[in-house]
Amino acid sequence: MENHIKAICCMLNMHDLIKQEATGTPDEFAKKIQISRRQLYYMIQTFKDYGASIRYDRSRRTFYYEDHFEVNINKLLLLRSNGK
Repeated sequence: MENHIKAICCMLNMHDLIKQEATGTPDEFAKKIQISRRQLYYMIQTFKDYGASIRYDRSRRTFYYEDHFEVNINKLLLLRSNGK
């Protein structure tokens, strides 16, 4: 259960940084949320699977939401409990 809580906290932190457009490069972003670059892209894909339109702007060096997106904690809990 503790791992699920850590994963959800990581996803919420990730969401906040993307909303603020303050992620930095992919390597910096992964370091900020204490995961590997591979895990970062896996989590980005998970967000995309739930309708997030995430893009990366090389000139600003940040990920951002192309359209408004909010994280639903209930979906995260369901996602993590199903082992995805």
